[in-house]
Amino acid sequence: TDVKDIQATAAVTTLSPKKLNLPYTSAGTLPTNSGEVAVTQRYLDDTKKKLGDTLYIEEKKKDSSENDLEDDEETPSFSTDTYKITAVVVDPMDISNNEATAFRSSASVTDYAFYITPSDVNSGIYTSVYLSIAGLKPLDSYSEEYRREVDRVSQNIESKIKEQRE
Repeated sequence: TDVKDIQATAAVTTLSPKKLNLPYTSAGTLPTNSGEVAVTQRYLDDTKKKLGDTLYIEEKKKDSSENDLEDDEETPSFSTDTYKITAVVVDPMDISNNEATAFRSSASVTDYAFYITPSDVNSGIYTSVYLSIAGLKPLDSYSEEYRREVDRVSQNIESKIKEQRE
């Protein structure tokens, strides 16, 4: 998306049907229909947009040298490029934001965070996945017991993925 005539990047996240890592809503309502988007206050401040305005998402064109996991035919990742802004949110994964306190930080470097519904995505490929592990809620997330269980589940997942790929 262009902001102040400069190309800007956005991390576009689908809202979890199981409500994992939902953003904090400071105004409006989270998207429930295709073509709706939640954005951060920083995006609104930088673009001078407001709730109800339209946002256009332009997908990055793939470089021919990039390794593509999907078919050779380029299929858009999103079902639309036009979205109505329905909410202002705080990204729960960004601890460095100055909008409010969040819990964790994402490793990616983007200018903005956008949230859309799963129906707006045409791809079955994910760049990140959130998991909730049964039985860990009562444990201290900094404890050795917690860490061991997370490591065990992670290794189990990795070994199954490796088996499927071979």
